[in-house]
Amino acid sequence: MAVNRKPQLPKWPPKWNVNNLPIVGLWTLIGASFALSMYFTDLAEGQPITWRRALTWNLLNYYLWMIISPLIIELARKFPLRRNHWLRSISVHLPASAVFSAIHASIYFPLYLLLDPQKDGFYGTLKIMLHGTFIYRLHFGIITYWAILAVISAKHERTNSAKLQAQLAQAQLQALRMQLHPHFLFNTLHSISALILDDPVLAKRMISLLGDFLRMTLESSGDQYVAFSIELEFLKRYLAIEQVRFQDRLSINLKIEPATLKARVPNLILQPLVENAIRHGIAPRLAPGRIEIRASQLNGSLQVQIQDDGLGLPEETNGSDSKQGLGLSNTRARLQQLYGPDYRFELASGYDGGVIVTMEIPFQEDNAIQSIAHEAGKSQ
Repeated sequence: MAVNRKPQLPKWPPKWNVNNLPIVGLWTLIGASFALSMYFTDLAEGQPITWRRALTWNLLNYYLWMIISPLIIELARKFPLRRNHWLRSISVHLPASAVFSAIHASIYFPLYLLLDPQKDGFYGTLKIMLHGTFIYRLHFGIITYWAILAVISAKHERTNSAKLQAQLAQAQLQALRMQLHPHFLFNTLHSISALILDDPVLAKRMISLLGDFLRMTLESSGDQYVAFSIELEFLKRYLAIEQVRFQDRLSINLKIEPATLKARVPNLILQPLVENAIRHGIAPRLAPGRIEIRASQLNGSLQVQIQDDGLGLPEETNGSDSKQGLGLSNTRARLQQLYGPDYRFELASGYDGGVIVTMEIPFQEDNAIQSIAHEAGKSQ
């Protein structure tokens, strides 16, 4: 059964508290700047106006708009200026600007006449005030309404864009987990089943490692970023399982600068890169392979390099990651969403064969991550 809901009206008049002081300060600054302009313009034209009158005229004007602005914000939220809704939005905001301006002018004039320090001889007759000044205020008010609407719309657009980017990055992270777990679990369970009869002790160790790996995955399942030390710990659990699978065919070398442990990195950013190196560099050949993982702080950036001594890049890739696995493509897309142009991600052939993947992101840290990284660093 459909439920009839009453439309929610905006909370007005707005509640003021200490947090609103910057807003009051901004409107005061705008009013004072227009008061200065009025004062010096009239002075230059030979019709001097007192500073008190100029300030009263303008501060009262913009304080009233400050009080009305929550209603404009609510209308902007319900009828945003977007391409797919612009006709409907303009049909609402155009009459609203005239109505709001008329209301503003109707309130403004009685208040100003009450506060005007020089009531005599300023307006002349009531007829002059209505035909001249009121029309001017009405026109100026419409312009003010649209200026406020433009600022609000621009702010909402930036906020919505940031939210969409965060949601997209989070969706990519979840998709990455969905790709990681089935593939990785299948290979690991297959290896465990093969070891149960031949080497029960090793099979039991793999089950324990797999449990630790899945536990860490669940603990950080909602985090977009983690400390680099935590990401390394997660990677070590993954590599421990892979080393059991490949045994003597896979060796790992870590060269990690201690200062990098407190860096903030995207969750699950390393595992796909290392998995790609194992799948395309180590697994296709029978000879032993080696993977080296390096991390350093360089010119305000965190640089991570993953190098294998495997088969190297096919000539037709030319440094592209499109033919080197889904993990690299996902990583590049995530970095683009999270850092925009402020990252570097390159794929290149090693000097003595193999592939080097280089990732550079801004070196960022915060107090929570610093404490986590510190504890993790002591445990190593």
